[in-house]
Amino acid sequence: MDIIEKLQRRAIRSRDIGADDAHKLFEEGATRPFQVMAAAAEIRRHFKGDDVSL
Repeated sequence: MDIIEKLQRRAIRSRDIGADDAHKLFEEGATRPFQVMAAAAEIRRHFKGDDVSL
């Protein structure tokens, strides 16, 4: 399991990550931005679902 997936699971499980973990995500995002965005989308989907309200 890579760091992005690990932090994604931690964010979903505990609803929080620490400053050090956020810094790791920032560093990973410099080389793998689409993986970070995909993880963020999964976190959002977990907490907010797919519904759109207009």
